[in-house]
Amino acid sequence: HRADLAAVGEQMGLLVVDSLSSLLSPLITRTHHQGYTVMASVASLLRSLAPVHNCAVMYTNHTVSAGNSGGGGGRGASIKPALGIRWTSTPHRRLCLSRNSAGAGSQCLAEIIYGPGTGVRTVFQVVGDGIRTLDGQVP
Repeated sequence: HRADLAAVGEQMGLLVVDSLSSLLSPLITRTHHQGYTVMASVASLLRSLAPVHNCAVMYTNHTVSAGNSGGGGGRGASIKPALGIRWTSTPHRRLCLSRNSAGAGSQCLAEIIYGPGTGVRTVFQVVGDGIRTLDGQVP
């Protein structure tokens, strides 16, 4: 079965759209009434690319303050997606990526916060030749 997985991997692509919120946020204002229509069109286009081109589509949506000053529960209690509540149902899965400290070799955490596998976490490091998982160190 390993050969089957390798064959699928050779035929599958990945489209990464970095900082989607930077592109769409200026359109989502009180003065730009078509902003949400544009956002919905972009969401539909991104969703249609994956099956048509046999690829995964990944995009980043930065976070902004949710205005919670109180401690509140767990991770991310005081942040929200920059594109707001209307965007939250767009992705099949939402990941929260965080970093413990800046600099080379710092530990990062990836956690599925929406969709299949919610709650699954992994710790990793970004190194010169890619990403290294740090098994057994999930907080």
